[in-house]
Amino acid sequence: MVDQLSLGAWAPPLRADLGQFHTPVKLAQKMVAWAGVRNGDAVLEPSAGGGNIVRELQKVGARVTAVEIDLPWAQVLRSEFPTVSVHECDFLRMGVFDHDAALMNPPLSGGVGPSHVAHALSMVPLVVSVLRLSDLVGDEHCRVLWDPYELTRLALLRHRPLFTGDGGKTDFCVVEVGHRDTGRPRQYTIEHWMERWDG
Repeated sequence: MVDQLSLGAWAPPLRADLGQFHTPVKLAQKMVAWAGVRNGDAVLEPSAGGGNIVRELQKVGARVTAVEIDLPWAQVLRSEFPTVSVHECDFLRMGVFDHDAALMNPPLSGGVGPSHVAHALSMVPLVVSVLRLSDLVGDEHCRVLWDPYELTRLALLRHRPLFTGDGGKTDFCVVEVGHRDTGRPRQYTIEHWMERWDG
């Protein structure tokens, strides 16, 4: 089990075997704003954890579907967000949902982030996700995500989010990824997010 500095005694323990690390509130706020989520949008959160992204999505009026593999955290989500549809299951084994977008922070360990983003793209046209910088490179990640889909925006995080375990030694980015559309030109942007995500 892994403890996270920002969680209190009320919280279920974070499981290292699931690569759990909750999105800092400030980063969740930035992601929702960056994604341009609007009132009434249907948004999928495939690894909802403690619900920080879910909470920010609800603040802008999105209709949220949350997925969480870990039963104690799924129960936390159901308790805190009674209007959110919470599915307790392995996201990679889920069928198709019809949503406008997905916002996500996939598991940290094992390099599974790209496969989670690719699976979300089988359900939605656009994904905004936290990823490790190392998820942007390598033959396997390219085969799974970067060859079939299109990276349209990239935000590099100057300061690492304060996670325990591997998170303290890992550099992160936030990506916007969509389906390839050869019929119209795309504008690609790279940003540097200078914020500190703790506190």
